[in-house]
Amino acid sequence: MTLRRMPLIERVDNAAVLALETEWEDLRRDSSATSAFLTWPWIRAWLETEGVDADLEVVTARDPDSGRLMGVAPFYVADTRRRGVPVRELRLLGSGAAAPDHLDLLVRCDAPPDLADALWVAVAATQRWHLINMDGVTTDGHLARVVLRRRGDLAEALPCPYLPLGDGWDS
Repeated sequence: MTLRRMPLIERVDNAAVLALETEWEDLRRDSSATSAFLTWPWIRAWLETEGVDADLEVVTARDPDSGRLMGVAPFYVADTRRRGVPVRELRLLGSGAAAPDHLDLLVRCDAPPDLADALWVAVAATQRWHLINMDGVTTDGHLARVVLRRRGDLAEALPCPYLPLGDGWDS
């Protein structure tokens, strides 16, 4: 029997997120994430505009032997106001005014089945936020599965219609 080693989980800073470009696209291509809003060009553009001063909360998972990127939990914490009360919201990178849809954790298809859970546990461990803003999150993805655990949660989520696009920006 071979023991499976859990990937190395690491919180990364802003500079390290920018250095993920090549690995990010490789991971996205080998994941179930099909949204254009999870591609590196979208994330990079968001980081350079909306996310210039973003308080990033990004967690990565790497294979302990090869160092290969296995998953990313791409979040940031935003200071907002709800009914006049200051609130810190956990949001997905790339979300906001442009209203992107079908956002999710990026998890490689051959990753251990509990990797999304491990990424979420690492994000939730900081508790630097008061609420989670799930706007734009795909209802059938990894994040919905690990965060929306009650049967009724998914039933209350409004599905967002979409048109599947081809691979890459050119298509």
